[in-house]
Amino acid sequence: MAAPVREIARAVQLVEAGGTVVVLDSGEYQDFRVDKSLSVIAEGVHAEVLGTSGFYEGAIYVDAGAAGVVALRGLSVRGTGAGASKGVKVSSGRVRIERCTISGFGSRPDGAPTAGITVYRGTVTVVDTVLRDNRAAIEASAQAGEVTRVSLERCRLHGDGGNNTNGIQVNASTRMAVSDSLVTDYGIGVYLRGYTGSPRAMLTLTGTTVANNRIGVYSDKDAQVVIARSTVTLNDSGLVTLNGGVIYTAGDNAVLGNFTTDIGAGTVYAKPDLSI
Repeated sequence: MAAPVREIARAVQLVEAGGTVVVLDSGEYQDFRVDKSLSVIAEGVHAEVLGTSGFYEGAIYVDAGAAGVVALRGLSVRGTGAGASKGVKVSSGRVRIERCTISGFGSRPDGAPTAGITVYRGTVTVVDTVLRDNRAAIEASAQAGEVTRVSLERCRLHGDGGNNTNGIQVNASTRMAVSDSLVTDYGIGVYLRGYTGSPRAMLTLTGTTVANNRIGVYSDKDAQVVIARSTVTLNDSGLVTLNGGVIYTAGDNAVLGNFTTDIGAGTVYAKPDLSI
């Protein structure tokens, strides 16, 4: 094992591609950038990465290239209000975020857009992770001619109740699968919006609860949502469609207890064995 260094950022610079950075001690660490395949692992310690610098970059910024494979495990990523506007920003690579907590990337006085996780290209998997008190928990989009793929498994997304907040935001040319998760206390829990002439934004919710939001699930501009084995409840509006957006909800969902029943003309109730 190489001699320990004080900062994760320095260890990331020193480790060879394909290597592993192991965080040995609890404490606060500076933000860092990953530009190659590697793993950063914090097991049994509280390693808090502070978003202290960078305007649009992330406290953890991943740009590992199309073939890069990056794993982030056991880290706590916290916004400071004046530093990085993203918790984790992914510009390229295959990235796995596991057992992390990402918080505090909320509205800023300078108006910079903020989010817990932002994906611009690549394939990202988020597992057993808590995202709380961020303006957007996770937002995903794609570059021209590309498709971004994201999956969330067993995640907890907690907002602060603000009207202009989104738990999940999916833009055109992006495909996202969410399973066994919770999305609560946002302006919009799940928001999809496509663009004319672009591949549609698509999302599937399975075994997930969307509750206590202003709008539970909102599909706009030719976007498509499929919901199965999930609960949409206690939202001001449960399911909303607009501008050709579509929501397919299988017969094994519980869409009830919401405070308005205007679900939009694009919502389709279907049998559990629906094939689309």
